[in-house]
Amino acid sequence: MHQAASRVSSLNDDGKFTSQRTDGPGKGHDHRPGPLLQCLLEGYQPTIRPHRLGRELEAVLQLSRRQQMCYYEGKLFGGYLTFLLDQILADCCKPAVTAYLHTDFARPIAPHETIHLRAWPEKIEGRKVFLRGAIQVSADHGHGMVDAVQARALFIRSKSHNATHA
Repeated sequence: MHQAASRVSSLNDDGKFTSQRTDGPGKGHDHRPGPLLQCLLEGYQPTIRPHRLGRELEAVLQLSRRQQMCYYEGKLFGGYLTFLLDQILADCCKPAVTAYLHTDFARPIAPHETIHLRAWPEKIEGRKVFLRGAIQVSADHGHGMVDAVQARALFIRSKSHNATHA
């Protein structure tokens, strides 16, 4: 039986999206995202803007039925929201890995709400990149945006990245 090729788009180091196969030869030997990650990030297409310390990112998501994971009725699962923050924070300072991620949940988010993800660098010390992030939703009665979740993070860049960008 022939299986259709799966593809995933991701942000590369130059701030451009690339498309990669996620099946086929070598599938078990590479680190490309699989179908679960594709589903979790469906619709994720961040916008990049220059920032004095690098770049800041924003993404707007209207979650599909498959992405609307609720632990409590009508409230998105906090682990999924944290995952989305980790993704946009990582894309903000690529190539780097998460060393620390702290989230503060100010209000629940309903699964049907449009969510706005934001990430920006706050400080850089050698290989350490300190970042801030937020998930914003429409304020009550639709007047403006409010932070539903705020994040503080530390990412560590590879030694090879620092050597080429010193």
